Amino acid sequence: YTCPALRSFNTAFITLADDDIRYWLNGTEPSATVGHVLASGGSITLESNYEVRNFRFILVSGTPILSISCGNR
Repeated sequence: YTCPALRSFNTAFITLADDDIRYWLNGTEPSATVGHVLASGGSITLESNYEVRNFRFILVSGTPILSISCGNR
């Protein structure tokens, strides 16, 4: 999944609830077995427009809930 509406921002804070995801920050599509794991209850800070534009994630299981706050520094 991606979120085109976020592409104009250069920072984002993402928290995850309920289930896990896998993600990459370089535009590569993750899979159920490849990519960084973000576990339920975890968070990640994207610190550049490159990371925000290229953030890709996939559900590992269940129905995770991502909450995203974004802006420009």
